[in-house]
Amino acid sequence: MVALTLGSLVIATVYTIGSSASRHFQEQQRVAQVQLSVRLALDRIRRDVARAGFHGTMSSAGDPACGPPPGVEIRGLRVTDRSAATTAALTSMTGWTAATSHGDLLDITGNFRTGDAFVVREWVGNQLQLSTNYMSYRRTFSSDPTTTTIDTNLVAQTLPANMPLMARIGGGMRIWTAVSAVTANSIGTSATITTSTTRPSCPAAIGMEGWAQGGVTVAPVSMVRYEIVNANTMPTLGLAPRNPLVVGTNTVLTRTEINPLTGAILAGPAPLLEFAVHFDVDVFSDTAAAPTAPQVIQVFDDANATTRTTNNPATIRGVRISLAARTPEQDPHLTEAMPAMGDGTPRVFRVFNRAGGGAARVRSAYTEVFIPNSASN
Repeated sequence: MVALTLGSLVIATVYTIGSSASRHFQEQQRVAQVQLSVRLALDRIRRDVARAGFHGTMSSAGDPACGPPPGVEIRGLRVTDRSAATTAALTSMTGWTAATSHGDLLDITGNFRTGDAFVVREWVGNQLQLSTNYMSYRRTFSSDPTTTTIDTNLVAQTLPANMPLMARIGGGMRIWTAVSAVTANSIGTSATITTSTTRPSCPAAIGMEGWAQGGVTVAPVSMVRYEIVNANTMPTLGLAPRNPLVVGTNTVLTRTEINPLTGAILAGPAPLLEFAVHFDVDVFSDTAAAPTAPQVIQVFDDANATTRTTNNPATIRGVRISLAARTPEQDPHLTEAMPAMGDGTPRVFRVFNRAGGGAARVRSAYTEVFIPNSASN
């Protein structure tokens, strides 16, 4: 009986230690996965922010334009401040108490379809002929830039109907139009874009050299939007079925490509980060009294970031972003009493109420992004 009792105690002790170690290992695996997901998502956002205004503009209202304006003001970057209290996806989570968290909306406008602007050979009426012998055209549409073989399907996908186009001509002037249709042959000797408007009569000061081959370039311009949404209300995200043991709303950071002129969705929304609980975007803006004066950089956060990017988009020089996500499950051994990070990012929070309490673990990342296309202006 003594031996049996001692053996039972040993077995129970080993089982308890092993079970605790296994639970701890699995929890750390989940935390590591969340941290990796946050970093990968932030890296994608950083690459997109760096393209703000790329082959486009940081502010169409202040550009020297030729012909009609784009119809709506094009801003290279715009932040819409949303606290947790005003983000429907976050407030939909039972037990959400992190009042300092954010679910901002970030709009970035630039050329996200190609890495190049295309040289225009001729522009007559609403027929825009691309110069197909330039490397930018072959680099974008050919699988082998050393040949003349062109993927015509890729041309059509890159320049779909209604895609906004911005052309640059001599003197830095911009022309805004849109694609009506595009045709290109597979041997790479012709490519024609039928535009929604005819070529405008620009000021005589531009001269004929402004329209000569190489003097005009054109590029597609679209807008990328980042925001946190409730996956339960967006089945189009195509996420895998949820584990029935995971309780609580899946709030997802999404990426959507939008036509900045019409608001139509060009691609997405695509899920970027599941179980996102915090997305805060602030901006660095040049507050110098005159454009020719030395730069005076100031940080604008929350509602001030919204106002600055709305009224002074050409002065935005960079952004700082904090992003956080939670583990899908709650750990019953955690408490909600842990303080938030210095920037307000929660460390843990209760996703749903249940007996015994507990909370989900939160992992975050932070970055600052310089916008080269704005600084060059």
